[in-house]
Amino acid sequence: MPDWPRVLPILAALALPPSLGGCKPSDSAQAHAAPAPIRAPLTIAPVVDSDPWVIAFLTEVSIARPPGVDGRLEGRTGHEGLRHPEPIIEAETREALANALANYERAHPRTPELRPVWQPDPFGPNERVKWRLYFVDTARGITLDDQARAVLEPGDPAPSVHLRLGESQRQQLAALTAAQIDRRVAIVIDDEVLMLPVVMEPILDGTIALVTSPHLDPKISAPALLARLTGNI
Repeated sequence: MPDWPRVLPILAALALPPSLGGCKPSDSAQAHAAPAPIRAPLTIAPVVDSDPWVIAFLTEVSIARPPGVDGRLEGRTGHEGLRHPEPIIEAETREALANALANYERAHPRTPELRPVWQPDPFGPNERVKWRLYFVDTARGITLDDQARAVLEPGDPAPSVHLRLGESQRQQLAALTAAQIDRRVAIVIDDEVLMLPVVMEPILDGTIALVTSPHLDPKISAPALLARLTGNI
């Protein structure tokens, strides 16, 4: 494969799923910025697309049609020709999704490691769909520790934010991404999805590049993202 950095486009910028790979910081970028500690609660976890509970909830939503909520099962063919299910549960408001989830959970309790996460504005501003709901496996996820760092690096056509994990979590990320080849992971701040990429290869160096699309929404520009990650907002 080529040895240039692979990057993570924000989903709102693409019609196709983005991919996840490692990246190597450039010497010129190092001269312009110093890595800062990540202070926001940031988690990287597998998206649970084929779990029976998730599929059952999706089926209930697609049949019952709770007010303002839509559910359907889409799919993606991986590079080995395998078909991967991708549940879509979306609404104009987060409240509508939360109500549908709470109503279903009353009769069908969810296991603690199956964590709901929320993606705001999956298609950018001025679109009807404002929220999507996903589930991640927290038992196999990584919550970044105090050794993780973020740095703003220049790029073409836009700068990117590079995440650099500490030594112990580099090994965890390598194991997680090796187990998730051709599957999705979610990068989550608090309980909101920042990125939803497909893993294309294991990340061995503990570094991830996050490329934003400020032409869609200035709030997700690289400097704004860095400020949010490092607690400087």
